[in-house]
Amino acid sequence: MLSLLKADLYRILKSKLTYILLAIVTLLPILTCLLYFGIDSIVMAGLSEEDQALLSLFNAKILITSSFSLSNNCGLVIPIFAGIFICMDITSGTLRNKIICGNSRLAIYLSHLITATIFNVVMILVYFFSTVGFSLLFFDYGVPFDAEEFKYLMKVVVLGILSFMFIASISTFFAMSMKNLAPTIIFTIVFGIFLSLVTTIVSILDFEKYRYFLLLIPTFGNSILTTLGNVLDLGSFLESIFSYVLFIFLNTFLGYL
Repeated sequence: MLSLLKADLYRILKSKLTYILLAIVTLLPILTCLLYFGIDSIVMAGLSEEDQALLSLFNAKILITSSFSLSNNCGLVIPIFAGIFICMDITSGTLRNKIICGNSRLAIYLSHLITATIFNVVMILVYFFSTVGFSLLFFDYGVPFDAEEFKYLMKVVVLGILSFMFIASISTFFAMSMKNLAPTIIFTIVFGIFLSLVTTIVSILDFEKYRYFLLLIPTFGNSILTTLGNVLDLGSFLESIFSYVLFIFLNTFLGYL
């Protein structure tokens, strides 16, 4: 399987689409920060310093913690590109050649899954660090950055990375099952929007009362962190990680079947 993985990674590395997406995830935070800075400047114009402190619409923390959202800017674009690469492998006949060479279905599927996961994680981290750099250039962080705030940000990063590993397992499942680009893109977009809507709706529920039911929605831990702040205790944080890992394995198993 190692040779398959090397071939898949090399194919993505040399593709122009990869560099197009890399430019998007690097430059989009600049445009986003400029837009928010312009809006903030218009709203704050003419207000006193005290009123500006109370009515400030944006800060770096808001932009940074929302950068992993599946419904935010690159949240759907990245897994769509991952699905495109898998479909290109199928439509170009490369997949057939892999089978002719004696590679098993499991090895082929796992190679695509690992490649999509690496692609998703690398791209969202580039987007995240670009957002960190440019948001801090235009805005204050918003709150004192102490040890507790650092722990909170690390929780956001860990669950954010896991969310894109999870969505990679979904996009791989769609691409390998449908073997066609258009349905893969449509289903990835619909699933991402649906997941975001469900997460938003259930975020109004009593977390402690429905915590085990909400673990069936892997992205709920991300929603708790970004909307309610640092209220996700260590136990709930570990439960969210377990939920992601469980669903990634489940998607992989169903995809292989």
